[in-house]
Amino acid sequence: MIASEHSVDQNSHHSNESGAAINGTASSNHTSNGSQGTSIESDRVEASLSQAVSTDSNTSRLHKTSSSQTSESKIFNHISPDQLKDTKTVNSSRIQTEATLSDRLGTNGDLLAPGGGTNTVISSQGNDIILGNAGGFNTITTGEGRDLLVLGRETTNRVFDFNPEQDQFGINHSLSKDIVIGQGQNPTKGGIDQPLDSENNTVIIDRSTDHILASLTFTNTGDISDRNFVRVENRDLQSLQNGSTTSKEA
Repeated sequence: MIASEHSVDQNSHHSNESGAAINGTASSNHTSNGSQGTSIESDRVEASLSQAVSTDSNTSRLHKTSSSQTSESKIFNHISPDQLKDTKTVNSSRIQTEATLSDRLGTNGDLLAPGGGTNTVISSQGNDIILGNAGGFNTITTGEGRDLLVLGRETTNRVFDFNPEQDQFGINHSLSKDIVIGQGQNPTKGGIDQPLDSENNTVIIDRSTDHILASLTFTNTGDISDRNFVRVENRDLQSLQNGSTTSKEA
């Protein structure tokens, strides 16, 4: 199933339904098995998320917010690899191509396509595919399934609950040659609004522009490797979108 920006009530920023979003803040009621940095700060963030929103893990949702209504649009989204530690590049020759996206999605997964702008995406417990490649800023909470987050140039994704053991990033051929991964060094604390380059986060950069493609909260760089990346073709993504006709309502 596909959830796109056309299925979102842009005038509503609060929902008591399962899988909700409030003013650009995502929430998830599951516990990730992925690596976490500072457990105390992580618990504080999870508590804030749970207090803000009640989420049904069986339901995927996305929510669009105008840039004037959220602080994410003001967050910097470029950083030099020199400002990170433990940096490493992704070996493009080791990245395998995801042959059949529809098979990965399966019958219980959702295709989440928030589009450009500032968005909140809440994944379900299925094997979801999230298109974080349309420009803008996305706050994403992954679900309990084997999720695929598609990255793209000039798009920044703040990701909660990324599980290095099963979740992956999808990148096209040209971007696969420019991926740098590193640990943030910013000591500033900010809960769910912590800096993208927080010392608790793994930062994924397009080294050709120093653009931050993704910031993985409470994740250690050492737990992210080439196997967390797969190559996806634009034509396959377009075909998947064209074949997904059922929309979710927020």
